[in-house]
Amino acid sequence: MNMTPLRRRGAALAAALLSSALLLTACGSGDDSRDDATPSGETRSFEADNGTIEFPVDPQRIVAVSGGATATLIDWGLKPVGITEIPRYLPWASDEEARVYESATVVSDGNEVDYETVASLNPDLIISAVPAAGFFDEIDAGRLESIAPTILYAIETDEWREKTPKLAEALGVLDIFAEQKTSYDALVDDVQATYGESLDSMTFAAVNKWSPEDTGTFFREYQNSTCTYYLSDAGLNIPGEPKVVGQGPWDEMSIERLSDLSDVDAVIYPLDAKGETQETFKSILDSNIWKSFSLVQDGMVLPVGCPFGNTTYANGVKNLESLKAALGKLLNAE
Repeated sequence: MNMTPLRRRGAALAAALLSSALLLTACGSGDDSRDDATPSGETRSFEADNGTIEFPVDPQRIVAVSGGATATLIDWGLKPVGITEIPRYLPWASDEEARVYESATVVSDGNEVDYETVASLNPDLIISAVPAAGFFDEIDAGRLESIAPTILYAIETDEWREKTPKLAEALGVLDIFAEQKTSYDALVDDVQATYGESLDSMTFAAVNKWSPEDTGTFFREYQNSTCTYYLSDAGLNIPGEPKVVGQGPWDEMSIERLSDLSDVDAVIYPLDAKGETQETFKSILDSNIWKSFSLVQDGMVLPVGCPFGNTTYANGVKNLESLKAALGKLLNAE
C-alpha cells in the first residue's frame, strides 16, 4: 500500500528529529538514564511563540498551564507537577495516566491561571500548548517567565503533526512520540487494508457538539479537525470546507439544517470513553429532526469515539480502534 505524501513527510520528520535527539543524548554521557545523561545545569533552547526559550535539558518539575499541554505531556509519559483541569481527559486515560493527573496540583481551570500556585510548585519549566494563539493574550507571560522558563506554543488543529514532534524532541521523549506514531500508522494501514475498497466509493460527514447546553446547533467538522484528522488518514473522504475562514475547520449549524448533510453517504457522531453517546451530543441524538433524518433512517451512521484533544498519536490510536469497530458494523450490515 502506498503511503500518502502527508504520512511520508510525517515519518521523515519523526525520523530526522529522533536522530538529532539521540545525538544530543549521546553527547551528554555514556549512561543511558535520563537523570545521568546530561550534566547538571545544562540547557537547551526551543523556538516558541514568545521567543527563544532556554530551559534545563532534563526538566523535572514541569507545570502545564493549558489543557492541551496537560494531556500531551501525560500522553508522552511525563509527570507534570502542575496541570490544567480537564475533566474530559480522565475517562480516556489509562490507570497510570489518571494517577499522574490526579497526583498533580491544579494551577488552572482552563480560563484563569493561579500564578501563586504555579510559583509555589518551584517549576523548572512552564508550558502552554493550545489550539488557538489568542488564548495567550489572557496569560500574563511576563509573570510566568519571572517564575521559570516559559514555553507558549500555539498548536492549531491543522499543524499539530509538524509542531508536536519538535516539542517532544525538546522534552527528550521523541522516542515515545515515534512509538505512538508507529502504532497509529499500523492501525491506519489495517483500516485501509480491511475497508479501503468500500471507502473509496463513499463520503462522510462528521458532526459534533462541544457544549451540553441545548442550543439547537451542532458543528460539522471538516478535515484536520478534532475528530476528523484520523478519518482522512484512514481513507475516509470528508468533503467540504468551513464557510468562515479563520475560525477553525468546522461550521456551526442549526439543527434544522441537518438535511444539508444529505450530500454524503454516512454521518459520524461522537462516543465517549464508555462507548456511549457523548453527553454533549445527546440533545441532538434525541431530537425528532435527527431521528427523521434520511441517513439516520437508513442506518448510515457511525458512532465513533472521540477522545479529548488531538495533539498526540496516542489519541489517534483510540480514535482508530473505535472507527474500525464502527466500520465493521456498518459495512458488514449493508
